[in-house]
Amino acid sequence: MAINFSKSFLTIIDANVNRAKEGIRVIEDISRFLILNKKTTAHLKNIRHQINILIKKMEPNYKKLLKARDSETDIGKNLNIKNEFKRKNLEEILIANFKRVQESLRVLEEISKLKNTEISRGFKNLRFKMYVLEKQFFIKNG
Repeated sequence: MAINFSKSFLTIIDANVNRAKEGIRVIEDISRFLILNKKTTAHLKNIRHQINILIKKMEPNYKKLLKARDSETDIGKNLNIKNEFKRKNLEEILIANFKRVQESLRVLEEISKLKNTEISRGFKNLRFKMYVLEKQFFIKNG
């Protein structure tokens, strides 16, 4: 049964799409410009584009997602944890971003269960692709 998402659900979707794609972009740029790994870069780019496809299936109206965004009054934007702005090395940046992407994909997987199980399976598949890429990345490049 498909449902219409409320503004709050759309906000969760928008935040996690942004978080996942931002995390992928960080990893992708490190892979592309620092490590020079064409294969991993291509996989990451593909995952970013697959997120777009799944989101369009879940909420085809991009403007609804933008209207749900509330960056100015988001209660989480100023919640900082100790060491959030410190990274010792490139590995810590990569680990933080792999985890960011995986967690965001899990949220999207769960929320999309309310709309369409096919979309939810798509997010689960992408999450597991990120687990595999993470392992390959650190085993091969580590």
